[in-house]
Amino acid sequence: MKKNIIITGGNEGLGKAICEKLSISNNVIIIAKNKDTIEKTIKQANCDGYVCDIRDAKAVDNTISKIIERYESIDILINNAGLYIKDDLTYNDYNDIKNVLDVNLLGTITCTKSILPYMIKKQYGQIININSQLGQDAKAGRTIYATSKWGITGFSQCIQEEVAKNNIKVINILLGSLEETMKINGEKFKRELQYLNKNDIAEIINNIINLPQYICIPEITIKSIQEYKI
Repeated sequence: MKKNIIITGGNEGLGKAICEKLSISNNVIIIAKNKDTIEKTIKQANCDGYVCDIRDAKAVDNTISKIIERYESIDILINNAGLYIKDDLTYNDYNDIKNVLDVNLLGTITCTKSILPYMIKKQYGQIININSQLGQDAKAGRTIYATSKWGITGFSQCIQEEVAKNNIKVINILLGSLEETMKINGEKFKRELQYLNKNDIAEIINNIINLPQYICIPEITIKSIQEYKI
C-alpha cells in the first residue's frame, strides 16, 4: 500500500534524491521555499509539492492542513531541510546564526508539531529526522551548525519517548560527509574523495520506512569508510 510522505527540502540535493526514490512506490509531497525548483522536481519525480517557509509556523500549519485535506492522512514526515554555516563563532553574522537555527532546529520542531496531531489521531506514523554526525560530535569552526544538530538529536530522543505510546516512530539519522555538500556561500561542490552518495542514503531510508511497524530504529549513524582513512 502506498504511503503518504512529506519531505521538507525535497526539491534539491539529498531531499530530491529521497523524493525520487520514495515516489516510485508512494505518494510523496515535498515542501520547500523555491517555487521553481519545486515545479522542476514535481515533473522529474512525479510527486506533489507546496511552497512553504518552514521558519514560519503559521505557514507550516496552513500547508499541512492543505496536504491533509487532499491526502486525508500523512504516514511519514522526513525532516530534511537544512542550512550550513561554518567558521568560528566570532566570524558568524547574527542573521546567519538565527537563520540556521530557525531552519535546522526550529523548522524540524515546527513541522513535527504540526503533523503530530494527525498521526496521533490515526495512532500511526513515522518521523525521520535527517541529522548530521555533528549532532553528536564537537568540531571547532562548526559551533552554530553543530548546535542546531545537537538540538535535533535531543529533540528526537525526547519526542521518541512522548509519541511511542501512539505507535509513532521517530528515527534520528546522523549522516557523515556527503559527496555533494550543502550550499556554502550559495554554491555546492563535489568532494574529491568518495563520501556518502545521496542515492545510497535514499535507498537506506526506503528500507527503513518499509520495516514492520513494531521495529523502531531510534538512531543510526551512517558514514563512509573513507572518513576513517583521513
